[in-house]
Formats: sequence, C-alpha cells, structure tokens
Amino acid sequence: MDWGSSNGYGIDNRAEGLNALAPRHAISDSYGKDVMVLNFGSSVVLSSFQVGWAGISNGYDSDVSLWRYTGSAAPSIAGNTAAGMVSAGWSLVTNAADVTSSGVVSSGLAATSANASSWWLVTSYGTLGTATTSGSLSAGNNAFKLLSFATTSVPQGGTKVPEPASLALLAVAGFGALAATRRNRKQA
Repeated sequence: MDWGSSNGYGIDNRAEGLNALAPRHAISDSYGKDVMVLNFGSSVVLSSFQVGWAGISNGYDSDVSLWRYTGSAAPSIAGNTAAGMVSAGWSLVTNAADVTSSGVVSSGLAATSANASSWWLVTSYGTLGTATTSGSLSAGNNAFKLLSFATTSVPQGGTKVPEPASLALLAVAGFGALAATRRNRKQA
C-alpha cells in the first residue's frame, strides 16, 4: 500500500515497479490487478468512501467496485473473477462510474447487521475479470486512490438491551397491575 502525498492510498504493484509514474501506485486495472482488502476488526457497514485522486482527470477512467465479505470461513480472494469471489463468500455492493477527485462513493447500505461485515474490498471496475462495458462503466483503464472511509459499527447477534423508556413503561404497567390487584382485594 502506498500513501500518495495528500491524494490517498494506492497499491504498489510488483508489475509496475517502485519508481512508477501515474496511474501506477493507484488502485488500477491498467497495470496488473489491484485490490485493497480492508479488515475493520469488527462488523461495520461501510457507508461510503472518498476518492482522493481520480484518473479521470489524468486521461484514465475512474470506475470503482465495492465488495463485502458475507461468508462464514476465513475470507480469501479466489480465482480473480467475480464468480470466484461470489463462491468464496464475497458479495458485490456497488459499482460507481466516473468518480472524480474528492468524489464520494456511497454503498447505499442501511446500517443493519444484515449489511455489516468486518471485511471489505475496494477495487477498480474490471479487476475481477468479468466486468464489461455497461453504460458509463468500462474495464481496463481505471485508476484512483482512496482518501477516507465512513463506517457505522453494528453489533452482531447477542441480546438487545432494553432502552430506559421501555423499562419505565414496563414499571408503570407493573404498578398498574399491582394497584388493580389491591383494589379487587378491597372490594371482595
């Protein structure tokens, strides 16, 4: 991984060499297949990420893909194809076309445990082999650097703790039942 001044993180790909120029050291599908795998350590919903440098302003395209891991075993990047990723437990969240520098890509996911994962993958559109030109999306000439992520922590499983208002309502109901019982005893 490479921090490119204030432009964000990219990938140092062995095929590109250490002294490579733009778009190298970016996440790209032009020179090799660059994939950034993120492990947040706990379940989060990656609600968005921001691109710091986009190839679209430098003669390249900037189409991106976001994946999340939904499998049960340890995650792997299987086969370098979208079909291999799906069979290994990865799920495509979104593709975004023509992202600009400082552009924000939204995952469109609600902050629920069903949408959460501790493992996320960001790559250029087309890196996983089966992408084709579709509308504004195209494979083979994409490059960008990641600047930031926005996540929401989502607890997995377990018992939910009642809110104070729910406990207060339960207490009022208990006092009401007790009062009704006492009233019935006095009348009998």
